[in-house]
Amino acid sequence: MLVTLAGLMVLTTPVVVLTESLVDSTKDLAESISEGTLEVPEPPDHVKSLPVVGGKLHAGWKLASENIDAAMKKYNPQLEVLGKGLIATAGGAGAAFLQMFFSIIIAGVFLASAERSIAGTRVVVDWMVGNRGPLLLAESTTTVRSVAQGVLGVAILESIVAAIGLLAAGLTAAGFWTFVILVLSIIQVPPLLTLVPLSIWALSTTEPFGATVLIICTVLVVLIDTFLKPVLLGRKADAPMLVVLLGAIGGMMVWGIVGLFVGAVILVLCWGGLVFWIKEDATPVTDSAQK
Repeated sequence: MLVTLAGLMVLTTPVVVLTESLVDSTKDLAESISEGTLEVPEPPDHVKSLPVVGGKLHAGWKLASENIDAAMKKYNPQLEVLGKGLIATAGGAGAAFLQMFFSIIIAGVFLASAERSIAGTRVVVDWMVGNRGPLLLAESTTTVRSVAQGVLGVAILESIVAAIGLLAAGLTAAGFWTFVILVLSIIQVPPLLTLVPLSIWALSTTEPFGATVLIICTVLVVLIDTFLKPVLLGRKADAPMLVVLLGAIGGMMVWGIVGLFVGAVILVLCWGGLVFWIKEDATPVTDSAQK
């Protein structure tokens, strides 16, 4: 019960805090737009030097700083598409949160009868695959732990570090951007795609101290994503780290957040079966077997 309550608290506390911050930031932004008090600072000159998007980004930013109403009218179709995408993402995130919430409760019920659950699972697996049952069960266990630590754990850690930098920089909608970074980290999209533009924005609009803290947090997120994630993904699993990661990504695309674990387990077991088949096929035939 204590482990289940701790898991629910770890899951719900950041969600509640970030949701409250997101609602407050959205409310303030909507009020500023409706009252005509929203001010966008002038774009810095170095934005033009950005590859591919520098010129268009600078032009749109400058238009928004001079006349926010004209900018909203000009980019209204893009804003509508973005708004619909954000609403769909928020709905999917809410469903995923409820799914994870009830999954933790179900896991707590199984944890209360762990020995009997393991014994029953071993009987079923042994009946299905014979003497390789314990090995496949052990591979499934280590895969689930690797995904929990290397994907979800790292994503949560990256979002917490990013949230510290965003709050220190005093950026508007810090809760929303933290949520975006969390989602991107879970689906294995580099969080730099969000943090680098935000760092540039912070350098141009906020105090030097806050912008420096955000840049330091961005560097820490990169280090976590580059070095810590591969270590946690491949530390316990017998399969290569790439197999676990591809299984987690593919499973999530098909089954959502739970597919992180289901897809990884399926691919790891298939990989184990392939390796076993290759080894069996490569085993030399003895004289007694030939006779």
